[in-house]
Amino acid sequence: MSSKKELKLKAVPDTLKQRVVEVKFGLHDSDVGKSPDDVFKIDDDLMLSQLSKNSLHNGLIIGDRILKINGTPVKNKNQTAGILKGGEFTLEVARREHIHVVPQERMKFLMRPGYSYFIVVAVRPQNVSPTAPLGFTIKAVKNRALLTTIEPGSLSSFFFALGDSILDFEGAPIPFNDTNFIREEVGKFQKNGKFTVLVERPVNVNTLNEFRRYLLSIMPVESDIEMAADAKAIGLEASNMHAMIFKKLKPPSILTSEVRKKTKATKASATCDADDKNIKISTASTEMRINSDVEDEDDLKDVVKKSHAASANSGFFDDE
Repeated sequence: MSSKKELKLKAVPDTLKQRVVEVKFGLHDSDVGKSPDDVFKIDDDLMLSQLSKNSLHNGLIIGDRILKINGTPVKNKNQTAGILKGGEFTLEVARREHIHVVPQERMKFLMRPGYSYFIVVAVRPQNVSPTAPLGFTIKAVKNRALLTTIEPGSLSSFFFALGDSILDFEGAPIPFNDTNFIREEVGKFQKNGKFTVLVERPVNVNTLNEFRRYLLSIMPVESDIEMAADAKAIGLEASNMHAMIFKKLKPPSILTSEVRKKTKATKASATCDADDKNIKISTASTEMRINSDVEDEDDLKDVVKKSHAASANSGFFDDE
């Protein structure tokens, strides 16, 4: 993660690649003739910074940069004024990689002014190990999962950037401050290698500064000593690998080998003799030697065995 001095947020993050896409776009009929500041605002750098909720699903994403309109290169924002009059246009735009327009049925949240909304489709590359760490830190804040750190060069750095907040996983909204839900959904990506998430990102000066101030408030105190990124990656990958191995391990049976053989034979024949119904427990699994700090064995006392079952004259515990 960047240091506090280096932490800078932009509407379109520099850390992610962009692609050129061609889309069909037209303002919703109810937006035609309205002020561009409310329905379709283009900044001086030709980035779309405002789009109404009615036109949110029509092909453009806030943060797109207009390159061409109906095949004509766009040099200044005045060339986009014709879009406000309505009708369909063929637009060529520069867009952040791996993001898509939000389907109308998936937009279950109230849009906040100054934010962009889009779907991120994350697919693990074939040359990346399933145990490879995602490399990000998430903080649950109300119904959002805020990405607070992203390791450079990690798997998550190909799809996300600081400033992104996840609102849903595969269309399922995040329950209020539910870290377990977030952990389970991220775990599914580790298993399946793919997920789609709805992301909210600040895009104007005010919302970007607000998010930056929040990140600075939760960042740890900086230290001159820092573990190398490759060392962190090795540790995380080893941890994930061991977690997968432990899930597959079966605990050793406490049954003796003789009983295990009889059990298998019983299952195969679906018959059972009376002698086979008695379970024998291997003493190797039930005996344990305990070291003592008592030097003279004569000072040791035998353990008085008592039942834990309650009766009319005693309680639940040995000392009662």
